[in-house]
Amino acid sequence: MADKNKVYYGEYTLQHWIDLILTGNIVLPPYQRYFVWDKEQSQSLVNALVENQFVPPVTIGSYVENKEKQNLILDGQQRLTSLLLHYLRVFPNRDAYKVSAKDVDLANENDDENEEDIDFINWNFNKLLDLIRKSKLRDRSEIHDAAIAEGYEELNTTVSLSSFNKSYLGFSFIVPGTEDDREQQKFYSKVFRSINIEGKKLLPIESREALYYLNKDLVGLFSPEFSKKITVNDGKMDFVRYLSMLSQYAKNNGPDKVARGFTKIMESYYENFIYAAVDGEETKEFKKLADIIPNLQFESRMEKLKTIIEGMNLLKPYDSIITLDLYMFGLVYITIFEDKNIESEKYEDMRKKIEDKSNLFKGERLHHKNPSALKHLKLRIQESIDICEEFAS
Repeated sequence: MADKNKVYYGEYTLQHWIDLILTGNIVLPPYQRYFVWDKEQSQSLVNALVENQFVPPVTIGSYVENKEKQNLILDGQQRLTSLLLHYLRVFPNRDAYKVSAKDVDLANENDDENEEDIDFINWNFNKLLDLIRKSKLRDRSEIHDAAIAEGYEELNTTVSLSSFNKSYLGFSFIVPGTEDDREQQKFYSKVFRSINIEGKKLLPIESREALYYLNKDLVGLFSPEFSKKITVNDGKMDFVRYLSMLSQYAKNNGPDKVARGFTKIMESYYENFIYAAVDGEETKEFKKLADIIPNLQFESRMEKLKTIIEGMNLLKPYDSIITLDLYMFGLVYITIFEDKNIESEKYEDMRKKIEDKSNLFKGERLHHKNPSALKHLKLRIQESIDICEEFAS
């Protein structure tokens, strides 16, 4: 019987939190989101702490991998990063680390342009720690000067250094009742779900990447490298979108129930698929992933898909989700779900058939205007699979 999961509560001085970061005793997991706060938000947070206002505690999780123990920052990166920056009196240059829309957006189901300006930076405090370790810096003033020389901005904080020893930030520390990798991942999948039920909405790519790493063995399935080279209106191809809908297609032997009831909350639909895959479950919507891919050995199937996509020159920008869907639903289904292939001599004939169908759909006013409508989406799924099955072997 597994030991009981344990949670400890307490608080540390701000200085102790700084020491934990600088010594690597608490670390950011590889999926952690971008640092999103600006100088004003960071200053407000630090002011609240030194004025003894309530600030939500951070959440640290103990994780053992290959007998090496790490304390992962599960929730509170923005708070801890702000503390570190105010302690060192530096701030990352937003222009130097600015993220373009296509780096953080996933292709949506409509053919419209992205409406919101993205003001995120591709930076978290690991970049600062790399600088510190590379130069073997220890003194606070040396770190400050090295960061400024590296292009960081001066941060004119109002917080005195003495305040870091007089002010506190609380924590919850989670220790799973097992050191088995898979069991820890399942446990933390539930922790992430609880943490992210409320709070600031994440960008889809941030939310997804956090979930992908709940089972690191499946990252290459959820987000294959080649898919990142495919874009629609500056949004990256969303591979999980295809996997999730095709999983429901496979469960119901057709597209009729795909995404039913989720049209306005598609992100929840995709997250439910990821949780089901990570937990190894069959759900109301989705077929058990291990029943689709025996032993979850997807690598050879993914390589087959990559070969076809590269051979057909499909690694490119698309001007419409309609065209991309007509290629990808069928190709993903026959390779990943059915372990079939398409011989290279059939590529050109298949391409012509798909392009003709795409032009037909784009010529239909309602389909072109609202490709996310379920009736249009289901039609693309079935047509794409039918075409690819015709050429598959």
